[in-house]
Amino acid sequence: MNIDTLLDALGNSTRRTILQILAEKPCCVTELSNKLNIGRKAIIEHLSILKSLGIIDYKLEKTKRGRPRKYYYIKDNFILEVVVNDMEFETNILKYENVEALARECPFISDLYNEFNLVINSGDDESCKKLLSKLYEKLNQINMARALVQYMIKTIKCKIKHDGNKH
Repeated sequence: MNIDTLLDALGNSTRRTILQILAEKPCCVTELSNKLNIGRKAIIEHLSILKSLGIIDYKLEKTKRGRPRKYYYIKDNFILEVVVNDMEFETNILKYENVEALARECPFISDLYNEFNLVINSGDDESCKKLLSKLYEKLNQINMARALVQYMIKTIKCKIKHDGNKH
């Protein structure tokens, strides 16, 4: 996935809204058109761009009458990260790939992942709600830690740049 093309595509508010809707449930062109009050042709163009990036795909579902309908859904899970500070501008696409390696590096992730598998397989809604709350709390902690690490990186770069100018 090309990050420049992705940023261009996500720069359009209609495409972002389409993704918000598809995050809730798969939809056909007519549903999206009605929800957004935008013509079907424009919706099809937006969907085509998102599909070409590999973010969405569609599945055909039979209807009672007529041709099968294309139901679009989000295909790929990723995090788009943008870091902006006075030392850098950086963009990254993050995907989870090797859970086992990550678990070895971060034991608390291993514990969370094991708990996740137990809860998902139990089918207990109350346990799912508790784990969801715990996951949001951990995500917030991770994001705060990432912000701190970004600050430390920036500070070290400033020091290197400043010390390099002395010589």
